[in-house]
Amino acid sequence: MNRPHFIVNARPSGRRAASKMAVLRARVNQAFPEGRWRLTSRAGEAAAMARGAAEDGADIVVAVGGDGTIHEVVNGLMSAPGARPALGIVPAGSGSDFARTLGLPHDPVAALGVLRHGGTRRIDVGEIECAPLVASEGSRPVIRYFVNMAGCGASGRVVERFARWRLAGAAGYGVAAALTALDYRWPTVEVAFDKSPARHVRLNLLFVCNGEYCGGGMRVAEGASPDDGELLVVEAGGVGRLRAVLQWPELYFGGLHRVRGVRVNRAREVVVTGPGDVLVDADGELLGRLPVAYRIVPDALDVCVPTSWIAGCASRSQAGASG
Repeated sequence: MNRPHFIVNARPSGRRAASKMAVLRARVNQAFPEGRWRLTSRAGEAAAMARGAAEDGADIVVAVGGDGTIHEVVNGLMSAPGARPALGIVPAGSGSDFARTLGLPHDPVAALGVLRHGGTRRIDVGEIECAPLVASEGSRPVIRYFVNMAGCGASGRVVERFARWRLAGAAGYGVAAALTALDYRWPTVEVAFDKSPARHVRLNLLFVCNGEYCGGGMRVAEGASPDDGELLVVEAGGVGRLRAVLQWPELYFGGLHRVRGVRVNRAREVVVTGPGDVLVDADGELLGRLPVAYRIVPDALDVCVPTSWIAGCASRSQAGASG
């Protein structure tokens, strides 16, 4: 490796978190003596660091944190000119959903072993173009990238509530989701896949998925794969308030597709138009408002993964070809 750059989310606090980070830093110094270790000091800084590392000639940029840190690093890499470094991931945040999809160890020190002894796999990236959260005359659309999961509707309200109340972990996300199911007013929107005619939907939520999990372990997109050239779209529409509350646990157990009113599609582009107060989110971050277009960017990044995950991808490809 040519001086791997570790971009570290330094925002988690507490004695236990500090102790774990000190152990991880010592292991990084031992395993990668030429590596660079950079701590973020504010939201958005990881993207600038990742872009700078790419311009500096790093062949791998490692996101040390949760899905929000990965999101920022990916956006920095995607904006960098020239060849993009590989993406490494060391889970060290309250949410590590994309790491779960890739089969990475949850333990940060164990994840370092994947950087040394694993392999790389080329994956797709999702692109989002939406209206900004605060619109003004002449304001430009927001363009961002995501590797795990994006959405709009109730999911955006959950992300907003999760951040505003400073909740943490899967339990906090679950509380925000349950409360949103109780008080969210479902808007009527238009949804179109791959230039097809738009459908009117009384939208509960829309997940646009490159990975399978969100919210600290909710398996909302069983069968989504970040290397198949498509986005898996899970759309819930017209689900009543009581049924939404009773069935929201299906988010955790991979059974959302069995709920009446839920549709699952695959697409390369998804366009949603509707009221401007409908929020758009990606990888646990609030990005903007409707209208929004989600698009796939195939084969966009190399990512460091366990060799077992690479073997599993080959098996799935062979099964798909034979089927």
